[in-house]
Amino acid sequence: QFNGQVKTVKAGKDGQWKVLLNAEKAGGPYDLLVKSSNSITLHNILMGDVWICSGQSNMEFHVNGVFNASKEIAQSANPDIRHFYLPKDIAVTPQEDIKESAWKAASPESTGDFTAVGYFFARTLNEQLHVPIGLIHTSWGGTIVETWISREGLAGNDAFLELMTHTPVLNLDSMANANKSRLLNTIRQVQGSLPFWTGCSAIGPGSALLGMRRILEVCRSCAISPASPRG
Repeated sequence: QFNGQVKTVKAGKDGQWKVLLNAEKAGGPYDLLVKSSNSITLHNILMGDVWICSGQSNMEFHVNGVFNASKEIAQSANPDIRHFYLPKDIAVTPQEDIKESAWKAASPESTGDFTAVGYFFARTLNEQLHVPIGLIHTSWGGTIVETWISREGLAGNDAFLELMTHTPVLNLDSMANANKSRLLNTIRQVQGSLPFWTGCSAIGPGSALLGMRRILEVCRSCAISPASPRG
């Protein structure tokens, strides 16, 4: 149920479902009620214009870094301007969900972390159009646009057709696992029979180097004085 609209849908075998609502005029806030064996209500929903803010470091630049930032942030309270930050993540296949995030209304507590270009754009639109403006911030500084396009998308462009024809299909997950195996084999060869930790941490497969329980004897030619293993 949403603003007087009532829609009914049956979920698929995989539990997925989708409902298309009728177009609404800009405004709100509204509540969205989803009802099945349990009920979920989402509050404070606005209808308006939503913009994707993507790009590199220029779009990634935050309001707290602009000229006169303190004044701009202090005067930024506006519940009709909302910002959603898409957390950075890497995957070789489309994902069903994202890392935890949330919509935040412009306020002295939150605006400093908004994309600066997006925020000032939204503020101008809101002043001129008098409708809520939503920003989905999905920029990633230093990345080129080609890295965001699928292989099929690049192959369908004449400018990249020849390049993609001669570029092998790669499975990045398999490459990462193979690279980890090579790294562990190298560690075993260097360590010999000394025990070592093979677990992983947040910094990836190279963490095995940090998890060694013993420090290897350093080559005499590489040290001022001989070193020996210690616990």
